Amino acid sequence: MIEINTKEQVLRMGDLSAPGQKSDPFVITVRYLRAQSTGETICVGVELTDSIRNLSETRRYTVQTELLNGLNIHKGTISREKLDELEHASRLSAAYARALSILAYGANSAYALSLKLRQRGFDATIADAAIALLRDRGYLREQSDALREAERCLTKGWGQKRIEMYLRQRGYSSDDTVYALQELGEVDEVSRCAQMARRKTHMPPADAKEKQKLIAYLIRQGYSMSVIRASLDEAWQE
Repeated sequence: MIEINTKEQVLRMGDLSAPGQKSDPFVITVRYLRAQSTGETICVGVELTDSIRNLSETRRYTVQTELLNGLNIHKGTISREKLDELEHASRLSAAYARALSILAYGANSAYALSLKLRQRGFDATIADAAIALLRDRGYLREQSDALREAERCLTKGWGQKRIEMYLRQRGYSSDDTVYALQELGEVDEVSRCAQMARRKTHMPPADAKEKQKLIAYLIRQGYSMSVIRASLDEAWQE
């Protein structure tokens, strides 16, 4: 998270130095580094001073401790390039924290997570970097997440075609989708389809019209015609 006071003034100070100018009146100083209560993040206080106009601004950045350690930032004067790195690390830390909170509510593919982060104001580069960090730390496991999503679909009585469509809509890759479907391969789809047919109508279809309605319903649930034919043969058997 970045907190900035009178941002417009700071931006004007940032424009003072022309290309090729030897002396830069814009001085950037790290005033403090304070660990947050959990120790996972550090608050960095930065002062930006215009020595010509005698103006100063303060900024506060919240950065993950691990990311900040990689920047080798200490109290004292830093360069503009180092400030850019600090700002990037702060945005990345914010995106990472938001992504973790999203995952706490349920599994997400990398595609879905990236979309949600961008909808919350993070640019694509930061979103992708946060997702890569989540993956490296073991918080994003798309293959196992896809399988869990597929297993939830099973509890709704869906057939494999609908499960496949659902996983793809959720942004899971072809490889992760195929893996999930293969893991579900041992489930008896004919029996599941027969159960859905009985759930839809407790008695066998009275005529051809009713049978076609039932078949259309089962197709929408993701079952193939071969599975439907076999399931209707056994659905109401004693």
